[in-house]
Amino acid sequence: NYRDALRLCISKIFTKTSSPQDLIKLFEIKNSRILINVVLHDGTKAQICFDRTAINRLDKTIFMHEIELEFMKGSIRSFKAFTKKITLISNLQPAKISKVATALKAFS
Repeated sequence: NYRDALRLCISKIFTKTSSPQDLIKLFEIKNSRILINVVLHDGTKAQICFDRTAINRLDKTIFMHEIELEFMKGSIRSFKAFTKKITLISNLQPAKISKVATALKAFS
């Protein structure tokens, strides 16, 4: 579960000389996701994720809307053909940087 995963991360990252309380909050990312499971004609499994994101720092907010296509299982060739078709039909371009990189760039 989430709490156990968080405890494990904290125990792996922090040593006796630092703790989570020593962290400085640079920004906050809030993400709302709608996930759709897809099975392609050859049985390849993928997910389409629709993200609505708000990245906040003090009184500034950046809004992002993303569609992520994620390979789950099966033929990578089939998945790549699917992503190419979706990209052409939608006229959308792949993101160059992540949500965290966007926040770091905006608030640094």
